[in-house]
Amino acid sequence: MHIFLIFFALISIWGIINGLIKKFFNRGKSKREIIADLEAKTIQLNKSKEKSEKIQKELEVLQDKFNLMSRHLQKIVATRNIEIEKAKAEARLSMQRVTAMIGFKGRGIESVIEALEEEKEKTLNLTKNEREFRHEISHLQSKLEEKEHLLKQKTQENDIIKKSIHEDTPGYPTLINLLDCLEKHQDVRTENSLRRKSRPALKAAEVVKKETNRRRKAEKERDQAKSLLEYYAHALPAIGDDYKTITEVEPQDAEEKQVDERDDQVSCYLTKEEYARLTTTERNQIALDRFWERHKSKRLIGQLYEQYVGYLFEKEGYEVEYVGINQGVGDLGRDLICRKQNENIIIQCKNWSKSKTIYEKHIFQFFGTIFQYKQEHPGRSVRGIFYTSTTLSDLAKSFAKEFDIEIVENFSLQRYPIIKCNIGKEGDRIYHLPFDQQYNTTKIKGNGECYCETVAEAEKLGFRRAHRWLGERG
Repeated sequence: MHIFLIFFALISIWGIINGLIKKFFNRGKSKREIIADLEAKTIQLNKSKEKSEKIQKELEVLQDKFNLMSRHLQKIVATRNIEIEKAKAEARLSMQRVTAMIGFKGRGIESVIEALEEEKEKTLNLTKNEREFRHEISHLQSKLEEKEHLLKQKTQENDIIKKSIHEDTPGYPTLINLLDCLEKHQDVRTENSLRRKSRPALKAAEVVKKETNRRRKAEKERDQAKSLLEYYAHALPAIGDDYKTITEVEPQDAEEKQVDERDDQVSCYLTKEEYARLTTTERNQIALDRFWERHKSKRLIGQLYEQYVGYLFEKEGYEVEYVGINQGVGDLGRDLICRKQNENIIIQCKNWSKSKTIYEKHIFQFFGTIFQYKQEHPGRSVRGIFYTSTTLSDLAKSFAKEFDIEIVENFSLQRYPIIKCNIGKEGDRIYHLPFDQQYNTTKIKGNGECYCETVAEAEKLGFRRAHRWLGERG
């Protein structure tokens, strides 16, 4: 009877141990399949890398991260393989123990059962570790998919940017529309946050929606106009040179906004106490002095430079037409036209920084406008003079000499008698300060009309300051 029980126990133990060993070997095979699958994913990612040359830097970062994950996985797999081999060794040792116990003819049955319980517990722990390993692989797989999605998104963004860069249409509408969509998305998020918060602000959300639509429309039109202007400035060098000057607002414009347009512009340069305390002559002179002293915009300095050159020619008896000041960018490069009898002088003025240089393209443009003027006025003596506060390149000088254009270099703006003293049709003797309404359109033609340096000098000659039109009050 005892022999039968021992034989039955041996058969059962052998079946359990054999099943455990097969189970361990099957698990080892599953690990290899997982590693092979992971290596296939690596090959797929490398193929994806070759197709994305335009975003090489992003791919390199992703590849480094993936290599780090692969090394981490290899370490995990190596650790699991060591654990499996250790479990196999322990199973063999347990089998040897069972075989030894059989030699005591059944007296060690309890010890065998305890050994089997220990092996069962170790098997459960190994199963738990395997689940954690699978979970970690799944997490890494999701990260890999996330990186692939990011790679695809970067590729699409690069395609859009590439399209906008190579776009021939003026104004770059693709890029502007893309920015508009981005701002719209941000505005929608703001609107939704007002609707979905714990205490919804539905009315505020509607106001935000309405105002953001208006703002986006205005900003889109502004960006389109700005990009078109930049495009044409790049295409036409003459506009490009004056682009900043055209778009710049003079500092005094900001001050004038604080003063009613019907008020005296002298008040822009005086405090209220000074304006109330000083006499008219003192007020006007202090305002003129501060006009010279204050910082000025490039556009205003350019106008003063042209007026200064024109003033010098008027002193020589020329009738000067200030085309650049009165016509702006439509002057065709003729800032001043000076006439005396049959002589016509076309003058271009460039009041640039000393660090800049005048190149030959400006001489070509100036020669073109002189040639056009000659064609429009046959029989007149026409020549050109190029005034600049800086210097010309050697090649520009050689072309100017060839085209018979006189060059005046390093010619700086100086303070000059800027007050215009004009006599009206009815004999009114009026002087104009440089910030008065009719200053730029007022011409000095002689016969008692003149320029003065101070207000006292003009008033001594019998001139009074021009009255500003006050409009209808009340």
